Amino acid sequence: MRIAICDDEKIFRDQIKKYILEVSSDSSIDEYTCGDDLAGSESNYDIIFLDIEMPGISGIETAEK
Repeated sequence: MRIAICDDEKIFRDQIKKYILEVSSDSSIDEYTCGDDLAGSESNYDIIFLDIEMPGISGIETAEK
């Protein structure tokens, strides 16, 4: 399963990644620190964990893209 985590705070990215790996250790996880990077990615994901309030474009704007 391909999973993306997009959050500007490392502590939250690490916590989400830890939970995912406890349940599904064979998942591929990519991390993004801002919505611009995720929106500009050409990767396809099965699940995206997306922070709403981030510098630059918000999580809502990122989801729309």
